[in-house]
Amino acid sequence: MTHSAVFARFMAYIQYLETEQDITSAYELDHYQIKVLNNIFIAQTRSERICVSDILALREIASPATLHAALHQLIHKKLVTYKTQRDSRIKLIELTHLGWKRFDELSQFIKTSI
Repeated sequence: MTHSAVFARFMAYIQYLETEQDITSAYELDHYQIKVLNNIFIAQTRSERICVSDILALREIASPATLHAALHQLIHKKLVTYKTQRDSRIKLIELTHLGWKRFDELSQFIKTSI
């Protein structure tokens, strides 16, 4: 790969980071909310169920209290919602239309920058 090709890829990456920051700011997301939202997105794209206890178990991100607060804020911002179950002890989490829209905005930028 030539020096100019490496430079062009690096510049595209920098532009992506700036765009990601702009999109994140538009949704008023903090670091913890982004991590939680990404985990929900990954689970849903893999057709896996994800529940509140799965999020609270992500101790490599933050404490359960911090994760619970981040999840609560994502629900308040209407980016995720609870999916009702017969067993009311288990609260499944899903991205809302607005939550999917954020990832669509990111993916649209990736498509145009590659």
